[in-house]
Parts: sequence; C-alpha cells; structure tokens
Amino acid sequence: MISNLKTAQSAKKARKVLLICFALLSYGTISAQQQDTTKSVEMSPSERLRSIISKTDQKTNSNMGPNAVWVKVSVDSLTQKIIYSEAAHGRRYPRPGDMFTDFTVQQDPHDASTQISLSNWVGKGKYVVLDFWASWCSPCVAEIEAVRHAYQNLPKDKVAFISVAINDRLEKTKEAAIKHNIEWEQIVNAGNIPMITYGFTKLPHIIVFGPDGKVLRDDLGGEALLTYLARHIRENKTESEIE
Repeated sequence: MISNLKTAQSAKKARKVLLICFALLSYGTISAQQQDTTKSVEMSPSERLRSIISKTDQKTNSNMGPNAVWVKVSVDSLTQKIIYSEAAHGRRYPRPGDMFTDFTVQQDPHDASTQISLSNWVGKGKYVVLDFWASWCSPCVAEIEAVRHAYQNLPKDKVAFISVAINDRLEKTKEAAIKHNIEWEQIVNAGNIPMITYGFTKLPHIIVFGPDGKVLRDDLGGEALLTYLARHIRENKTESEIE
C-alpha cells in the first residue's frame, strides 16, 4: 500500500510538471535575469519549453523515480507538437525575394567534424534546389525521379541540387539514397531543424534559391521544377553567355 501511495505521489508530481510547462507556455516572453542586466527576451513556445526542460531535468529525474521517463517522453512529445504548430502558422516562412536563412547540421552525432551548413552552397553564385525528403515518405521517393530529371537536364555549372533528410534515421537515409541512386549532394540527419527554419510541415518540399541566395520559389516540384529553372536560366543569361 505504501508503494502504491508513493507511485501515486510520483505520478501527481509528473503531471504537475506538465501543467507548469503548459502554464509557462502561455506567456509571450520570459525575462532572462543576468548579473549585469535584466532583459526581456522574445522566445517562441518551443524555445521556451526547451528552456524549461533544461532547468528542470535534473530535479525531475531525481524526484520522480520511475515516472521521470514518462515526464521526459511527454514533454518531448509536447515540444514536437509545438514545433509543428509554429511551422504551420508560418514562423520564418520564406517568401520569394527573402534572403536564405542558414542552418547547420551535424550529420554524424558522434563526430563534430561532420557539421555542414546550407551556406556551403546557397549564395555562392549558383541556383540551388533544396529537396527536403525522408526514406519513409512515399511521395518523397516518387519525387526523386522529377528531381533526377531536372538534375540530368540542367547545367551543373549553373544549378546545385541538395537533398536534405528530415526526421529520418541515418542508416535508413543512406540505404534509401543508394537504392534510389541519389547522385547529387546530400545533407543527412537534419532532424527537424530545416522545418523550423523554413516553416514547412509536409514532405516532400522543395525550395529554389537564386544565385544571390534569395528565395525564388517555394514548394515547387514535379516537371514544373525543370521547366521553371530552364526558363529562369535562359532569361537571365549574361551578355557574354549569349555571345
């Protein structure tokens, strides 16, 4: 009976933590108290929740016993839902003419030297086709052929193609890339970083950047990808290229 009482008390504490998280998420800002200044910092709901988690993880794990895992999984699930909600409401959503927003991914979680950034390609003088996909996404696999068709029929010195694996297991991404013969550049193990950066909620998703790093088109795919880029390259030839 004593054991059951302790379990009930632990569960009550776990639920209390989640209620506190929900309550804190209702505020639009938090105050970052520092030794030299007090400053109100605008944070998104997911950023706020991550801050809460980082400050309460140790206390949660030490006080809640077997329920600590339940709390962590529940909070992680809540964070994911908030992230998708932010994306659905257009947080940082790109519009034609917007300058690209950089992001960095550590492709191997055990090797810091595998960090790679979008800025390695975008804004370097080429058109860039960014194809967000996942091995478990059937429409993404179907879209590979349209991307391949554009890749094979556009000048390599004008256009760079990059496939970015979203919320996918690293080994599954690699297997699928070999199986479907993805021969262009890849960014793997990106998690949900690109979704938060560019505010999209579905896969596949393609963004086309101009040579100057600005967004040209968002959510373009199929045969329209080749048609659009071929026309854009043709209409924007320099005088030396025309000669």
